Amino acid sequence: DYAALEARSARFARRLRALGAGPETVVASCQERGIDAVVTLLGVLRAGAVYVPLDPRHPRRRLSRTVEDSGARFVVTTTDHADSLTGDGHQVLTVDVLDGAAETAEALPDVPAAPDNLAYMIYTSGSTGRPKGVMIDHRAYAHHCRIAADAYGIGPGERVVQLSSLTFDVSMEQIAAPLLTGAAVVIADPLFWSPAELPARLAEHGVTVMETTPAYYREVMAYDTSVLTGLKLINLSSDVVTVADARQWSASGLPGRFVCCYGPTEATVTCLLHTGAAAHDGERGTASMPLGRPFAGTGAYVLDARLRPVPLGVPGELCVGGVRLARGYH
Repeated sequence: DYAALEARSARFARRLRALGAGPETVVASCQERGIDAVVTLLGVLRAGAVYVPLDPRHPRRRLSRTVEDSGARFVVTTTDHADSLTGDGHQVLTVDVLDGAAETAEALPDVPAAPDNLAYMIYTSGSTGRPKGVMIDHRAYAHHCRIAADAYGIGPGERVVQLSSLTFDVSMEQIAAPLLTGAAVVIADPLFWSPAELPARLAEHGVTVMETTPAYYREVMAYDTSVLTGLKLINLSSDVVTVADARQWSASGLPGRFVCCYGPTEATVTCLLHTGAAAHDGERGTASMPLGRPFAGTGAYVLDARLRPVPLGVPGELCVGGVRLARGYH
């Protein structure tokens, strides 16, 4: 419950502060999806530090390179991964030791971070070269989570499933947006739920909001989804969403809203949202759905090489502006 999460994250933050963590101090987290990982994220943010997620399944060389490149002062992990993450320039902290620290009656001091201090760094896949750390500040992160929660209808009584890998920026939304609004976070098993079992799992845990990739969605829809009557919204992102995807949802007869969103990591998770699947009934199934319209507080423009708006139907480059833009690459 919220009281237990408050106590654990405050204890974690207090311990980090005592070790010297504060604004612009990088704290990497190498854990599987789970409650401890959520406590770590909140604890780092409440200490005013910068959260950098690592995937314990990644090759050791990538983990070491990310820790070094990020300038992490601390690496939080579990006991079984601690030895593989030791190195010069940073201190390894295990979750069990931090969580077991003696509690004090002293209240947690106010978070020292300002809106323009960094909240987190997410590293790109590296598919176009060496992975780069995208730096997102507190202003952009808080703004996005508030706007996204409103757009998706997240509030008290809703349950949002946390399916994404922790090294993918969608996880930052799947954790914080529900917790900022009084909703519950349902954390998928670390080994992932298979498409065949996902509908039953979502129904079992009363999930009302789900965001996933189009490829995974298509696999899930091949199975019996009739149990998903409690799902109020399904959001596809991170890849091309087709008209056929929207039609498949409409054909299922399920009452939940179908939306799709778009956004690079450099613009804080997602910045464009499209709703209204039924409006594309006359199009080819292979046609892509529109990227959508900008979230509140975001500007999106299709421009030419001289940064001039192009006419309708003329190719150009999508340029995004507003408070959600990253500080840059680390």
